[in-house]
Amino acid sequence: MTLDQERVVAHRGWPSRYPENTLAGFRAAIDAGARNLEFDVQLTRDQVPMVIHDQTTRRTGTSEEDLFKLGAKEVRSLSVGEPRRFGDRFADSTIPTLAEVIDMLDTFSGQVFVEIKRASILRFGKDRCVDALLPLTRELDTRGVIISFDSETVSMAQTKGAEQTGWVVSAFNESTLSAAADMRPDYLFVKRSRLDDRELPPNVNWRWVVYDVTTQQQAQELFDRGVDLVETDFIGEFLANSDNDGG
Repeated sequence: MTLDQERVVAHRGWPSRYPENTLAGFRAAIDAGARNLEFDVQLTRDQVPMVIHDQTTRRTGTSEEDLFKLGAKEVRSLSVGEPRRFGDRFADSTIPTLAEVIDMLDTFSGQVFVEIKRASILRFGKDRCVDALLPLTRELDTRGVIISFDSETVSMAQTKGAEQTGWVVSAFNESTLSAAADMRPDYLFVKRSRLDDRELPPNVNWRWVVYDVTTQQQAQELFDRGVDLVETDFIGEFLANSDNDGG
């Protein structure tokens, strides 16, 4: 099956083969043909954005430390090589700063979706989270997209001048779609299982992104239904037999 590479988003890099949200995983995803990336950001005690999904490295590393109680230098030294999955293969993988990742993506031409995690929003507040990310995501120009499950944070990013925004919805229903119509994000993210077989409403003001897509067949079926982008943990596997010219 041939998929358009431009319509596939690498979720946290290439986590089926590499530790999630790491420089190694991002480089591997790009080398495999990824044209779009999505990753997560939490803030440290000194409010430096770090690329990691959880508030601790309990799942992806070995530390029980709370990132919100540590400074950026301390957080930067924590291993996130996912030893339970990969043994010591990626033991040298540590938590990158958002600045490091953006610097690595200097020549990357695709969309970069940066998710502000709810835990940081609850700990530091919407203002501080958005203010911490905006100067860095602006370095990506129109490639940078600030996204969140928190609709107020998305709206705040818009008010503060974010180039692009995306709302990750917790439910797919009339109330959510009405709120999205008022918010007018550039992208609306929906989990595949929440979408089910329901028809997408026409003439919306955003691009549809469906995440948790695990097979090429699922991706193609979603494209046929009008979805613009799909997000997957299996970026290399998806693109191995796809059109290398990006359609």
